[in-house]
Amino acid sequence: MSKPKFLDICHKYFYLDKDEAKKELTENQYDKLLRFERTFTMWLDHASWTESQVAKFLMDEYNISRSQAFRDCEDIKFILTSVISAKKEWERHKANTYIDKGMQEAENAKDKLDIARALAMIAAGKAKELVNRLNKLDPDELPFDKIIPPDFEPVYDPSLLESKRKDPEMIKQEVREMYEELGLICDAEIITDK
Repeated sequence: MSKPKFLDICHKYFYLDKDEAKKELTENQYDKLLRFERTFTMWLDHASWTESQVAKFLMDEYNISRSQAFRDCEDIKFILTSVISAKKEWERHKANTYIDKGMQEAENAKDKLDIARALAMIAAGKAKELVNRLNKLDPDELPFDKIIPPDFEPVYDPSLLESKRKDPEMIKQEVREMYEELGLICDAEIITDK
């Protein structure tokens, strides 16, 4: 089964009843789907994890190679963006996680150092909000399918210019001079065999 088809099936059965998935997937692919789900959940729970940390989790938990772990991370990110629907939502989730953890640490603070850590977590969440422009509304997408390019055809005849200041012969002469200056050929000389 090709990779895009497998990812489509993963997306189709992610966190849903697996009876149909078992019919469509091989045993290895089914195990991979379960691995993706668990890793996806871990990544959501630990939103501050880098891709390297997620890859390390995969290597430790599932005894897979480093290269396979990073390939899995790419596939999981693909599914993640499909499920969450946008990177901005993922970044919003991460910022909220920082702020929530900071608030929880503030509630459980025992000394000034704990309060400083809590404030740092909250500040990190706010910084993520600003850096990722989470406080700004996204502009509406341009309707590229409704944009109609202008209907015109380029023409190289300077006599068609509607210039009242120069006559077409002067313009043709300027074009010839510009071509000569640039080392381009204006008109090819036609040579006939005799």
